[in-house]
Order: sequence, then structure tokens, then C-alpha cells
Amino acid sequence: MKRTLLLALMLLLSTAMFAQSRATLLLETFDSDEMPAGWTITGLGTGNWSIEKSNKAGGSPNELMMYWMPQFNGISRVVSTPVNLTGIESAVFSIKHYFDNYGGTSTIGIATSSDNGATWYSAWEQEYSATGSYEVRENFTTPDMGKTNVLFCIYFNGNSYNINNWYFDNFEVFTQEDLDIKLISVDVPSIINAGELEVNFTVQNMGLTTIESFTVETVNIVDENSGTLAPETFETNLAPFEQAQFTLGTTFNLTPGTYTLPISISEVNGTSDDDMTNNSLTNVFNVAMGTTQKIPMIEHFSSSTCGPCVSVNYTMSQL
Repeated sequence: MKRTLLLALMLLLSTAMFAQSRATLLLETFDSDEMPAGWTITGLGTGNWSIEKSNKAGGSPNELMMYWMPQFNGISRVVSTPVNLTGIESAVFSIKHYFDNYGGTSTIGIATSSDNGATWYSAWEQEYSATGSYEVRENFTTPDMGKTNVLFCIYFNGNSYNINNWYFDNFEVFTQEDLDIKLISVDVPSIINAGELEVNFTVQNMGLTTIESFTVETVNIVDENSGTLAPETFETNLAPFEQAQFTLGTTFNLTPGTYTLPISISEVNGTSDDDMTNNSLTNVFNVAMGTTQKIPMIEHFSSSTCGPCVSVNYTMSQL
């Protein structure tokens, strides 16, 4: 496996050498156990926000959560550290969130401020009434574009009594390149059975131009001495921000052990990608002689008339 790992590192390094800097202006994944350094809570509901060890929004644990208690009616904001928007006329934000509704309609949004929070301009706002997972990605402009020390906030507007919880993760603000593909995931589970492996992977068009083709490079993880495989080109029609899953033409007949599988996208539409920093991923997984599914059963009895049950219900929901 040493040879395979070396080849994986070579692929990643060669990608980085040709990388151009797509401007990621702000990226927060809320992975620490406390509120990110420099982030603040303003307005109402300052005691309602916390970092939870869950991943309901769709990212990796941890994540930001707003709880309905203590009850308030109005606007509550989670405010970022300052961002420099000098020379930037427009940008894109993306965020994942999970809405656990109690009743009625509630509103969340993204806003900017260049006067230390005295004035806020909404970049996006949306009403929600259905419990579920959501992912938002929008181009935006506000009067704060082009200024220094711009604050971003995630805000809630409404009566907190109408919700149970609201979870947020992977908040990113970035400029959009003309041609930019992103390798989202190498879709191989962490443990698989021995035998033939068909490799799926997922990509997303992060640029302004429709992606019509892209070329993938990887290594032969079965034979450590065979090196890189021939590049494989995929034909597609990916609109901006669209995602799709593809399958490598090569399959691998694997015996039990640990394997390192690197995948890198070398060309998009027959030319170099404007941002090569998001074109490579490496998946490390284990192959077993066989696997079996263990299914636990957890039973919990509660009632809407039981006030003290609320905290227990919340714990069970996380579990």
C-alpha cells in the first residue's frame, strides 16, 4: 500500500501546483464544541443558540442550533467575524439547515452589515413551514459589497414558540469562477465486503458555465506496482450548482485489507479548471471478508401533555 499512498500524494500535489485561488470569503462548519471564535449573538434570543453534537443539517457533527426556549418574538442574529469585500460586486452564499417545526411559519435569512451591526441588509430571506432538510445556495448583492469589515449573519425572525429546533451547518460565502467543478465525495463506504468494487463519485458545478465534460484520474489500488490508470473522460450537461453522481469505468477486485483511493479531476470542458483546489479527494476504506447489519431497537414513551418530557424527547431525537 505504500506505493498507492505515494501515488495518491503525487496526484494531490500536482493538483495543488496548478491551483488558482477561488475566493472563499467566509467558511464556517461549526465543528468546534463552542461558538466559533469572534462570532456573536445579537438581538433577541441570545440564550437560544448553541453548538450541538449532531448532524441534522446534513454536514458533519457538530452544528449550530437554535432552540425555542427561552421564548421570544422578533429577530435573533448569529454574527460572523468581519470579511473584506473590497473589489467584490457580487458573491454566492451556501448553507445547509434542518427545520424542526412545531406549528405555523417561521423565517430565516442571511444579511450583511458594514457599520458594526447598526444597519443590516438582507441578502436572502425565506419562510418555512414544513419540517425537513434544506440546502440553500444563492447569488447575492447588498449595499455592503465592495466595503471592508463586513459582517454576515444568520438570522431568525418570528416567534420562537413556533419551532422546536433549527439546525445550521456549512455556511460559506465565496466568489464564483467561470469554470469550476467540485468533487463532492468518493462514494465508497468505510467498510465493504471483499469482491468486485464499482466506484461511484459525486461532482457539483460551482461555476457560471455549464459543464459538458470532465476528465478523471486515479490509481490502480489492486496492483501497487501498476501506477496511475488511463484518464477517463465523462460527458455530461451540468448546469451551475447542479450535482450528479458518476461511476468509474474501472472496477477493482479487492481482498480483505485497507485501501487508499485517490480521485482527481484534471480537465473540465477540455481545459484547465479555474479552481483546482476542490478537484481532488482521497477515500480510505476497509475491505472485510463479510459484513452483517446490527439493528438496535430503542423504545421511548412520551406525551404532548408531559412538560418534563421535553428535554428527554430532545435527547431521544438526537439519538
